[in-house]
Amino acid sequence: LDENQNPLNNSIVNEEFSGLGAGTYFVQADNGDCQSVSEALVIIENLGTPAQPQASIAQQPTCEDTTGTISVTTVQGITYT
Repeated sequence: LDENQNPLNNSIVNEEFSGLGAGTYFVQADNGDCQSVSEALVIIENLGTPAQPQASIAQQPTCEDTTGTISVTTVQGITYT
């Protein structure tokens, strides 16, 4: 069942329901006469692994400036360190 108590079409395999997206779920047990429902089960959202950072050397050290610079093409919502 999803957070609105709507039935899902997922089948239990190896004692698991898999392939569920982020949301709140309940598991319902039914023996033909009576039903019971689990506590709320929350699957958190995961955005996955971000793309590999695109970075390059923008400036090598010189006699006048002994520090280097790395240039990074950034993507909104991603933190770079």
